[in-house]
Amino acid sequence: MAEAAVLYAVQRLSDLLTQEAVFLQGVRGEVLWLQRELTRMQGFLKDTDQQQDTDDGVRRWVSEVRNAAYDAEDIVDTFMVQPADGGGFWASLKKYACILNRGVNHYGVGKDIEALKGRIIDISRGAEAYGIRTISCTERNRSLTERFRHIRRTSSNAGNEQVVGFEENTKMLIKQLLKDEQQRFVISILGMGGLGKTTLARKLFNSTDVKGGFDCRAWVCVTQEYTTRDLLQKTIKSFQKPKIEDLELMERMTEEDLELHLYEFLEGRRYLVVVDDIWHKSAWESLRRAFPDNGNGNRIVITTRNEPVAMITDEKNFVYKLRFLNQEESWKLFCKKAFPDTADGQATVCPPGLEKLGREMVEKCRGLPLAIIVLGGLLSRREPHEWHTVKNHLWWHLTQDSDHVSPILALSYDELPYQLKSCFLYLSLFPEDSLIDTEKLIRLWIAEGFIPEEERDMENVAEEYLKELIDRSMIQIAERYLDKVKTCRIHDLIRELAIKKARALEFLDVYDGKVNLSYSSTSLTRRQVIPSGNMKYVSLVHFYPRLRSLLFFNPDRESINIKHLQTLCSSLRFLRVLDLEDTRIEHSGKVLRLTDSIGKLIHLRYFGFKCNSLVEFPRSIGNLQCLKTMVASGNSCWKLPSQISKLHQLRHLIARPLGHLQVSTLTNLQTLKYVNFQQWDAVDARNLINLQELEIREIPYTNMNFILQVNSLRSLTLQTDTAFNTLLPLSRCPNLIKLKLEGKINILPRSSDEFPPNLSVLVLYGSFLKEDSIPILEMLPSLTILHLGNDSFSGKKMVFSMAGFPQLQVLRLSWLRLLETLVVESGAMPRLKYFSIEDCNNQLMVPERLRMLPLPQEW
Repeated sequence: MAEAAVLYAVQRLSDLLTQEAVFLQGVRGEVLWLQRELTRMQGFLKDTDQQQDTDDGVRRWVSEVRNAAYDAEDIVDTFMVQPADGGGFWASLKKYACILNRGVNHYGVGKDIEALKGRIIDISRGAEAYGIRTISCTERNRSLTERFRHIRRTSSNAGNEQVVGFEENTKMLIKQLLKDEQQRFVISILGMGGLGKTTLARKLFNSTDVKGGFDCRAWVCVTQEYTTRDLLQKTIKSFQKPKIEDLELMERMTEEDLELHLYEFLEGRRYLVVVDDIWHKSAWESLRRAFPDNGNGNRIVITTRNEPVAMITDEKNFVYKLRFLNQEESWKLFCKKAFPDTADGQATVCPPGLEKLGREMVEKCRGLPLAIIVLGGLLSRREPHEWHTVKNHLWWHLTQDSDHVSPILALSYDELPYQLKSCFLYLSLFPEDSLIDTEKLIRLWIAEGFIPEEERDMENVAEEYLKELIDRSMIQIAERYLDKVKTCRIHDLIRELAIKKARALEFLDVYDGKVNLSYSSTSLTRRQVIPSGNMKYVSLVHFYPRLRSLLFFNPDRESINIKHLQTLCSSLRFLRVLDLEDTRIEHSGKVLRLTDSIGKLIHLRYFGFKCNSLVEFPRSIGNLQCLKTMVASGNSCWKLPSQISKLHQLRHLIARPLGHLQVSTLTNLQTLKYVNFQQWDAVDARNLINLQELEIREIPYTNMNFILQVNSLRSLTLQTDTAFNTLLPLSRCPNLIKLKLEGKINILPRSSDEFPPNLSVLVLYGSFLKEDSIPILEMLPSLTILHLGNDSFSGKKMVFSMAGFPQLQVLRLSWLRLLETLVVESGAMPRLKYFSIEDCNNQLMVPERLRMLPLPQEW
């Protein structure tokens, strides 16, 4: 994304102006000019996003702006790197002060800025030549709207649509439409593009039972750039089928007159209206006043890709989230399209020799009906010997053969706010079918500069970005853990869209494992993904001097040698992201000693590392003044030098440290995991004013007063091999929301006042609680998730009493081997939505009310 590149360059120029002002003799004015001019161009870039698809000149201009932004960033980073060559970063600044009399031009920065200034002036003139200007929102979306209207011109006429997998759902939704409920009722059909929302809505609309159940029906398709007047006219036309004179009268009516006319027509009638493909809540708000709630059993069906639209809070509504087809449903749909019935109605089947190949291709569609239908239609026109060719280039054939697949999916991307587009494109670097760790993804977004630095709580902002992409059906939730999305995934077609856009925008480069260089100009490559060919890649790193992000994804478990790591650190001085979590580092001996060269990566913001040995970090790690995340995967322990205390920007330290841990000065630290009690006990936690997530292990028999120094904690995990004597100190943790305790609890607090006041999530392992503990836990006023696992309960009978657990929504029981009886009294857990039980006593009888509840979603 060009605007993301410009935004980051502007931030870097701002950093240079504020942090290094003393060294900018003679060029401060030019730096300010660059900052102002790039900021101005950023406004133009938001308006050229759609024009790039159709105008080669605009595309070239945007590329020039992006490259200029990269060069501005390079100037700043080069300026920062060169003084650091002489040793420690801050020590070198003192040395640098001695050459101030030679000015900043000693390093050629002034010359570089002057050259870049000339280029930007030319680029600004180019904007005039290409007719680029800041435009209104209406103008900005006009081309998108026209494409949208062309693609999404839907109607209630289903034609000869192939429908598979919706049979039971259709019956269930028809019952919802026709049930004896006189209040106006909204059914929301939610799902990503291509899942079949409109097809299902048509099935409902054209059902014989539904037709007979309403006095009048209407079908309205919403465009992205709708007007209220247009929507009202469409609705009236669909209900009334007006004559020419009526249409002329409608054209003269005001918006208020149209609303009143529709309201009066529907008053006294039982009506059904389908509002297809709503993108924004405001579209529904534009129509709802015209739909009377007259107690006649009126029904409204809306289809949408966006969950906030589906969750209409001020209406009685039912949200149906469309699922992907399973394997057999997918195959059945494919066969209907690829092998249509003969003219005399005889069914045809897939020839046995093609079934294996066909099923392999259908599986790649991952249950997306639109892709399956397009694939079936494509192969219905191909000879059997051509099927292999289609399989080898499946996504190309799918997108080329249909006018709908790519445009429908691309609409979701085009409609994203510009700040989300970079976050979405970043998903293209993860391997196909991979489960993406959401915490890692959020920290990578922050390291890449996608989240504005001025946002104090960048993690929460990034989490909101992730939620919005999920709500927009661009990302699928793969797994939840407690109250968080733990992993996510993207559909293969959505991933192909992201890859296509990312390549067109030179957003990232995927190394192909060959000696030859890949598609983009190596000198401009900013992000690179290495899925294979580690050794070959290391020999080429000198071709990528401006690389900012390097991520290794090695499904074949290829390794790199410790010497190669030294080469990477010495050659790629501008790295902000270095992710080695999926790559083995070969070394000799029992200890992996990282070389001093890692200290040269002074711009590094994210460092991920995997090793099963002891890893010893050099003192030069203190140079990494920008580092925000250090994360270790595998079973390695990290021996961190005292210089870690200099990493004042560090927000997340996730590792098994060995020995003394000097983090008392890290006031920005938010996450600290896998530390033992002895290490924590030596920390002056009063300075850790931003610490939100803490995990302490190997706690001795103690009263837990050690935790009182940290008031900012929101999530706490404690593990002991002995026992927790008391939990009372936790009641003085006002912000604690999530608590996980691993170990025996000798004394449980006797009242809810002795627990953290805002506790929402409680996980207990090995607690050996007695039967009288449940009446205590069920008094917790804010508890929404409770997981009792691994011998956390030692009684034989567990009773949930009337009015107990007033806010509980999720209950999980696992490995409770002694539990024989579950009792749920009337009125207990009134808000419970999900229940799961795993590996408990086989003789345990589960009450019917709990058996009827679904498993927690995506758990």
